[in-house]
Amino acid sequence: MPKLILGYWKLRGLFAPIQYLLEVSGLEYELVAYEFDGGASSPEFRNRWFEVKNTLGFEFPNLPYLIDGDFRLTQSTAILKYIARKAGLLGIAADASPEEHAKLDMIENQVDDLRWFYVHYGIGSKIIDFRFPEGYPASIPRQLESVAAWLKDKFFLMGDNICYVDLILYETLDVQKMINPDSLAKYPNLVAYVERIENLPAMKKFLASPERITWPVLGPIADTWGFKKD
Repeated sequence: MPKLILGYWKLRGLFAPIQYLLEVSGLEYELVAYEFDGGASSPEFRNRWFEVKNTLGFEFPNLPYLIDGDFRLTQSTAILKYIARKAGLLGIAADASPEEHAKLDMIENQVDDLRWFYVHYGIGSKIIDFRFPEGYPASIPRQLESVAAWLKDKFFLMGDNICYVDLILYETLDVQKMINPDSLAKYPNLVAYVERIENLPAMKKFLASPERITWPVLGPIADTWGFKKD
């Protein structure tokens, strides 16, 4: 079986959960990491991607991308679900009911909302001031209340087995802890959940390896947080 080929910027961004999923799945892959040229003020900062963007045979050229033999795919959620189905990490049975599929979609969307809040914070979006008048870092524990309640005493979001949404949530919680180190303090079940994921053999090995990108979290347009080190 040929290696999967994944392409993304040399940062965490939308790719980190995909990379975690690949590591947990055991599927072999090769990462094509596109470097940035200059900073956000430079119109050339995306040049390395733009040079090849329309030459790779994608229907909707974008980053991240996945190449699996003759099959080509873009859009981060589509890539996550493709890998999850391929590796049996979707979180529900193949013959799951419409209601089970809907619950999976619901928790995926809820977690994705949490992720996009820190993206908006990083780029300095005014929506953050509107949604979180106490300030984004201080708001994180409040944001996590419903997810902690959903998790309760389950091992993972959909039960006993890890799924792709767990790895989106893991990345979100890890980034939130960078912004507010006390973000999980009032949720022992989320603390245990993070430790459970970090202690999976494949994750433990990957998180300690040089292949893991820890910074930047976001791209050059993130003027408030996530790209430049203060």
